Amino acid sequence: MMTFQMQLCRVILGHIALVNIVLGLRVWPYEAEPYSCADGLHRISAELRCDGTHDCKDGSDEVGCNDFKDRPSYTHLEFKMLERNSSRLDKKLYSWFWETYKPIPVENAPTPGDSVHSVELWKLTAPHSNAMLALQGWKHEGIGFLLKDAEGLELGRVAYQYWSASKTAPSERLPPILLDANGNLTYDEKGRLGFNSRAVVTYSRSRDNWEGGYWKDNTLLTSLSKEKYKDVASYIEQWHEANQQFIPFGFIYDLKSWADISHHPKFMHRMWIPDANRLNVCFRAMTKHGWQEVGTVLQHPHGCLGFNIDVVQMAAGIDLSTEHGATFSHFRAVKPVELFASASRAQELMQQGKLAMKWGQDDDSDGLIVVPAWFDADGKPLEQGDFVEKVHIVKPRRIEINGNDDAGAASMPVCKVWGVDGDCPELTELSKVLWKQFHPEQH
Repeated sequence: MMTFQMQLCRVILGHIALVNIVLGLRVWPYEAEPYSCADGLHRISAELRCDGTHDCKDGSDEVGCNDFKDRPSYTHLEFKMLERNSSRLDKKLYSWFWETYKPIPVENAPTPGDSVHSVELWKLTAPHSNAMLALQGWKHEGIGFLLKDAEGLELGRVAYQYWSASKTAPSERLPPILLDANGNLTYDEKGRLGFNSRAVVTYSRSRDNWEGGYWKDNTLLTSLSKEKYKDVASYIEQWHEANQQFIPFGFIYDLKSWADISHHPKFMHRMWIPDANRLNVCFRAMTKHGWQEVGTVLQHPHGCLGFNIDVVQMAAGIDLSTEHGATFSHFRAVKPVELFASASRAQELMQQGKLAMKWGQDDDSDGLIVVPAWFDADGKPLEQGDFVEKVHIVKPRRIEINGNDDAGAASMPVCKVWGVDGDCPELTELSKVLWKQFHPEQH
């Protein structure tokens, strides 16, 4: 049976060749004569001269840029990956990511040169890599900084994104447990349970384009001072250290009564999906704290959207969860059995035949599931390594809670019941069409 794949916040690099052909961009390394740094020891690619970011160790490439107007369009199609001792990405566990994207580890975010006078802050959006989800409005998001000189002319651009280094994590409803060759749970020497859900923060650089046109639907949010931009770059470095795990779906329990939920000002509808024996409950987008009015949040979703929300909130005081198009959120309802339990409990449950390893679109299990205790209810990070001491043991419920962004909310009529008692018959038919697309082998 086909499994529905939710490949959240993944970036596909197949667009690189198309970028070169269609846009005719000068892709690094550029063939022009390299620029020699003032120290006489280093040379850099010519187009990096006066792009607003230090490349020469002595900073000479960003000096005298007011008189340097030959700034060619270019796309630096390589991913610089923020990485420090506490956030090293294991090359064995994540060999797929290393081999596919060939990231270049760096300890620090790029620093602005003397030529930078102001910086535009952009919300970047690209089509989702999963075609079906893209049709439903799902997107991959990033943060862009457009660096300008004192005359307001562009120097260069830096595009950040937070995405999964795990090949399997974006396709699962649960953070995937790390298994050995025999399918057994993996524990380290300290008795901590292993998971395969690491995420990374990367950045790419360009001029006159956002990563060669990969980011297609972009929104200018505000302008920042050079000093604020430095502060934001430092914040991104710290944020990555504290947020190393990718969680596509949040988990929520102790839901309010249906009467309370149906009267919530953000409530839109609920939809029963007979084939999956699951109830979908939809709201308009809410802040993180707003979800506590629906139930008790065990963990919030933690992906590219969360990165954008936190960075933009720090940089400009703008809450992307409800502003500038809002942000989509997705929770699975659970019933808590043991919270902050010892990781060894997972092995005990597995030996007792009570542990469910997956929780997908068409394989909802009656068994117990294990959620690593990476974040608290407010989304603040706790343990962040691949191996954890504490886990949450919960029982899945057949309820999904969605918070729609503005586009999703606008496309759905507000109705109390969708596909249950006929209040919205036209949407009942739509749900059938979508379900056939997800599971064509069942029809």
